[in-house]
Amino acid sequence: MELVPDQFQPEDRARYPLFKQKCTKCHAMSRPIAALRTGITPVTGGRFDEDGIKKYVVKMMRKPKSGIAKEDAKELILFLRAARGIAEGKSSE
Repeated sequence: MELVPDQFQPEDRARYPLFKQKCTKCHAMSRPIAALRTGITPVTGGRFDEDGIKKYVVKMMRKPKSGIAKEDAKELILFLRAARGIAEGKSSE
């Protein structure tokens, strides 16, 4: 599974490589895509809404060897919120 970067606004399209690199380091792309599509995290069943996305990224940032710096976390949160909006049918414009 992959996301199509062309569906995003330019600023979010620029964040896609960071998302792809960091969010597939420990698992397949299908896991974050499932969370984006359903609004539920596949492993824990937690909410993957605006607040849930922030909590999830912070949790991943704190994992040993995640390689997610605070600056990365901010960009990932913005990207995931935009991607979740697209999955919900909200315009990315």
